[in-house]
Amino acid sequence: MSIEKLLVIEPQELSFRFELMKNASCTIQLCSNSSRHVAFKVMTTSPEKYFVRPNNGILSPGSTCDVEVIMRAPEEVPPNMECKDKFLIKSVLASPDDTVARTRKLFNDRAHAVGDYKLRVVYVLPQQQQSPNLDIERSSSSTQLEGKNEWLADNLYMKAVAVLFSSLIILYLIMRILPVIWSWMFVVTFFVIKMAKRLVSDSVEDWVVKTLVYICVHFFTVVFQRKGSRSGRETEVPVVG
Repeated sequence: MSIEKLLVIEPQELSFRFELMKNASCTIQLCSNSSRHVAFKVMTTSPEKYFVRPNNGILSPGSTCDVEVIMRAPEEVPPNMECKDKFLIKSVLASPDDTVARTRKLFNDRAHAVGDYKLRVVYVLPQQQQSPNLDIERSSSSTQLEGKNEWLADNLYMKAVAVLFSSLIILYLIMRILPVIWSWMFVVTFFVIKMAKRLVSDSVEDWVVKTLVYICVHFFTVVFQRKGSRSGRETEVPVVG
């Protein structure tokens, strides 16, 4: 019986983060694919470089086991960053009352079908492991920047609408209040003239009255001239020769 039928193994290759003078580790997940108990054993071509725990065990039907593989800190860089190390996982059917010590003999017994599965080792540089994370961070930062730009555009649009609306309201109030202001100014002027009549001589009173009348006439003359020029421009029709 082959190992594919007894066990499901992930991943299919061991990737170690390669850094000088630093240990690296990875995890192998073994999942039982049999209705019976399955004994397993992990072996490597370079036992002096790796520490495996657990390196053997028994899986009940449908259960899983995580095997941690620790690579000792490398002291030099291999040529072309290639690794020739390999791992071999053996599996064999076991009975429910078997122990780990007893199952060790089953792997050497030809009467029992032993499944083998080989895993190769791959070195990964730190930059290669960080690149996917950098892509995710860049995409997330660009998405946040786009969202921020949209928010700023919407905020500026709302501010512009608010300023325009406020300006129209202020202009409307000014147009409505301006006649009232001129009426009050006329009343105040008339009151000042009456009060001055009692306090000053006739010559001073006449001078004040003439001055105020001149100012009012000049103001209304300028206003009506502007209105007349605007209406003339609006009714002007071009002559076709």
